[in-house]
Amino acid sequence: MQIDASAEASHWRALFASRPYALPEFDFEDYGPAYRLGVDHFCAGGRFEDDDALALAWQASKCKSRLWWSDARPAAHEAFERLRAMHGGPPAP
Repeated sequence: MQIDASAEASHWRALFASRPYALPEFDFEDYGPAYRLGVDHFCAGGRFEDDDALALAWQASKCKSRLWWSDARPAAHEAFERLRAMHGGPPAP
C-alpha cells in the first residue's frame, strides 16, 4: 500500500504537541521517528501486537530520538491506528 509519508509527517508535526502522551521536554524530532515507525509498520502489513519486535524496530529506526520505546510506543500506535482507520486493515487486538 502506498501512503504519502510526507503528508503523514506534516499531519503529526502539526498535532504531536497536543497529544496526551507528548512530554513537554521532547519535540517533533523525538516523536517523528515513532510516527514513521507506525506508518512503516502499517505499510508492511503488520499488526500492532508484537511489542518485542516493535521495540527492536524502534531501536533500529529511532535516529536521534531521545525517547525510550515506552514513550515512543503511543505515538507509533496512534500513527498505525490512524492509517488502519483510513485504509482498513486487520482489526486492533
